[in-house]
Amino acid sequence: MPDYTTLFSKFYVCFKAVRDGWLKGCRPVIGLDGYFLKGIVRGEVLSAVGRDANNHIYPLAWAVVCVENKETWKWFIDLLMDDINGGLGAYITLLSDGHKRLLQAVKERCPEAKHRQYARHIVANFNKRFTGQAYLKLFWRVVRASTVEKFRGVMEHIKSIDIHAYDYLIDRDPTTWSKAFFQEGRDCDAVENGVSESFNSAIRHARRRPIITMLEEIRLFVMERIYTQGVEGMEWDLLICPTIRKRIEELKVKQRLWGVTPCGYQKYEVRFTDVAYGVDIIANKCACRIWQLTGIPCLHGVAAISYLNHDAETYPDVPYHKPLPPKIRRLPGRPSVKRKRDAIERELTRPSRQTVSRRGSMIKYGICKEPGHNKKKCPSNQQSNTSVPSSSRGSGADPSLSRGNEGPPPTTQPPPPPPPAAQPPPPPPL
Repeated sequence: MPDYTTLFSKFYVCFKAVRDGWLKGCRPVIGLDGYFLKGIVRGEVLSAVGRDANNHIYPLAWAVVCVENKETWKWFIDLLMDDINGGLGAYITLLSDGHKRLLQAVKERCPEAKHRQYARHIVANFNKRFTGQAYLKLFWRVVRASTVEKFRGVMEHIKSIDIHAYDYLIDRDPTTWSKAFFQEGRDCDAVENGVSESFNSAIRHARRRPIITMLEEIRLFVMERIYTQGVEGMEWDLLICPTIRKRIEELKVKQRLWGVTPCGYQKYEVRFTDVAYGVDIIANKCACRIWQLTGIPCLHGVAAISYLNHDAETYPDVPYHKPLPPKIRRLPGRPSVKRKRDAIERELTRPSRQTVSRRGSMIKYGICKEPGHNKKKCPSNQQSNTSVPSSSRGSGADPSLSRGNEGPPPTTQPPPPPPPAAQPPPPPPL
């Protein structure tokens, strides 16, 4: 007896409009994470969440699977890369936790992608073995070190305190969770996956529903959020996004303590006590590498920009700016003087289709009704002129009948009126 039972395996969702919005308006940074279902049906939800220019969440794709393992993650990442034309992930940055199966799937499917791990998960495991506020402070100094020199200095300090803590952090591959090894030009220096955590919190009630109901609630949430964010963005009267502007305003206050010394064309040395950094305004670079990692001027860059009396809000990279209309191209030829009429005006002023054009038609003379004739060359006019008797051509002939003068006869002045009659004399008196 054949068994026709069909078992649910997995289901993937990525809408075209959402994908196009991510390709056009978001940075190439994607957070990957998985969440358990809380209803009767057991399984997990895999999600890929992006970041928009305002550092808000942008849900890109999600899927329902029976279990989170290497095969399901590889299947999910494969479909995701096909949708966004990611290829092998050369221009993509992926953020995830330390799930071993996820790390293996990313390495096999996207060998060229830059993969970062959440620092929060690493510090949670680190704090279980090495307790104390001193270890936590040193760990976050290692995470936030934006240069290799800073990273090595803090790690040597940890090594002098506890060699086991040093070995533990080295075994966790610092290149995936320390800013010192992040690639420049990605416009994101995040070391946590707050976007995935926010998405998890937004769908926490939907994960208690049946699968179809849950997917429908997630769709409605994503649709409404993208609409509200779009309406809010249209109302902004700012050069850059509000979150980025707030960050720059905070840096403008802090930069007052730093001194700026010019050292070349658009190059400056920014110093505070015994700490100094070189800033290149034209190249948008700073020795601390924060400007290169985020695309936003760092504290030292804002100090150099303020030294020039320029506005730091005009210096973030293009992804943070409101797009401008394309440049007007000057067309060849002389510009038109007449006003360009609207389509409705052209339709109203267009001649009636019942009117016949005179182009190509033969003009006829009004007297003889023959084509090609006119007043001077019509034979009927010539015959009428030759039929006049010769006696009328004399000196006293009417000038209107002569061949040389075919115009109307000259007008004559009317004779003057006769003088008034004389009045009779009055009668003699009686």
